[in-house]
Amino acid sequence: APRGLRWEPLVRFPNAVTVTEPDKDLRLYDVNPEKKYITRRSVIHGTFKCLYDLSSFPFDVQQLRIDVQLGREIHTCAELRLPTYRIGHWRGAPNVLMHQIDSEFDYRPMRYVVWTSQILETPTVHSRYSFVIPAQRRSYFYLCNWVLIVLMVQTMAFSVFRFSPKELETRIGTTATLFLVLVQFKLQITDKAPALSYLTLFDKYLITAAVSIFAIFIGSVLLAPVANILHVGEDALDAYLQVAIGATWVFQHYSFIGSARHAKRHQRSRIAAMGKIDDSMVELLRRTKIDVNDDGTVKDEERYKKLINN
Repeated sequence: APRGLRWEPLVRFPNAVTVTEPDKDLRLYDVNPEKKYITRRSVIHGTFKCLYDLSSFPFDVQQLRIDVQLGREIHTCAELRLPTYRIGHWRGAPNVLMHQIDSEFDYRPMRYVVWTSQILETPTVHSRYSFVIPAQRRSYFYLCNWVLIVLMVQTMAFSVFRFSPKELETRIGTTATLFLVLVQFKLQITDKAPALSYLTLFDKYLITAAVSIFAIFIGSVLLAPVANILHVGEDALDAYLQVAIGATWVFQHYSFIGSARHAKRHQRSRIAAMGKIDDSMVELLRRTKIDVNDDGTVKDEERYKKLINN
C-alpha cells in the first residue's frame, strides 16, 4: 500500500443480493509479518442467495452459504490473485451459529469450504471462502397439514365402491368433488412453494393421489360400456377396478414412505458433504458434552437443538 496507508483488501461477496458494513470503524486487524498473514474481523449485514435442492421436500436439508472472495487492494487496485494471496481458515476461534429461533428449520453446526473463483466469473483465479450453515427442514408440519390432507381425500374416494355401478351419477359426483378438492388444495399451497422445473417428493405424492381419483372417475364412466364389450358383469368388473386402485394406493404409500426414510437416512451424509467443521468448534461442542462424529455431525441432535435455541 502507499506510504501512510494501511494495506487493505477489497472483499467481495459473490452470492450477495444486498450487503452493507454498518460501521467500518469496527474493523479489527491483526498483522503477523513473520507468518505473512493478516487477520480481519468486521460486521457485515446482508441478504445472500443460495441454490436449494427440493427434490426430497419436505425431508430435505439445505445449505445456507455466504461466499467471501478476495478482489483487489483498495489503494493500489492490484489484483489479489492466487497463489500469492489466499483466504485461509483461522483456527483461533470457531465459526459459531448464534441463538436461532426458526419454526421451519433446525440448524446444524457451521461448516466452511476453502476454494477458488470460477474461470467464467473472473479472468484470473481468486481465493474464496464459504461459510455454510446446514439447515434441516422440520417435516412434521408438512406431514400433518399437507400429506395427511391428501391421504384423507384420496382414501375417501374408495367410498364410491359402496355404491352400485348402476348409481353412476352418485359415483361420478363423489369422485369429481374429491378431485376438485385436491385441485383447489394444490392451488392454495402453490403460493407457499417455489416454482421449480422438477417435481418434489410431495409433488409426486399429490399427483399420484389425483391420478388415482381420476382413474376411479374414468373407470366408473367406462364400466358399463367395457362390461358389454367383454360380456362380463358390471359388478365383477367393478371388483377388478377396486383391486387395481387399492393396489395402486398401497404401492404409492409404500414408495412414499420408502423415499422419505431414504431421505431422512441420508441427511447426515448430505450435511457432512457441505464442508468441514473446524477443530475449535468440535472442542467447543465437546465442552458442552455434545459428542461429534468423524464427519462433523453431532451425535445428540436434541441436545444441540436445546443448546442453540435457548
